[in-house]
Amino acid sequence: MEFEFRNLAVTSDRRTKKIGARGRNLVEQTVIVKEFTAQWFRPEIDLCELAKLREDGWKVKDIASHFGASKTGVLDRLKALGFPSTRA
Repeated sequence: MEFEFRNLAVTSDRRTKKIGARGRNLVEQTVIVKEFTAQWFRPEIDLCELAKLREDGWKVKDIASHFGASKTGVLDRLKALGFPSTRA
């Protein structure tokens, strides 16, 4: 499952320039708008394999590394499968 968000970063800057022979100040407001894309990727975890690895005694940290997921993501899926909490 992939998520994509488009965000705008807006910065404002005040710059003073001296112009003319008498050195008058001109204050000019500059607005800079930058567009960037942020993407989040949620790795697919085979729940049958997840359950088997946990039953075989794998640690949550090792399972997370195996699937390329976070420990929290693995714990959430284990909870959904009915496994007891590791913090209990």
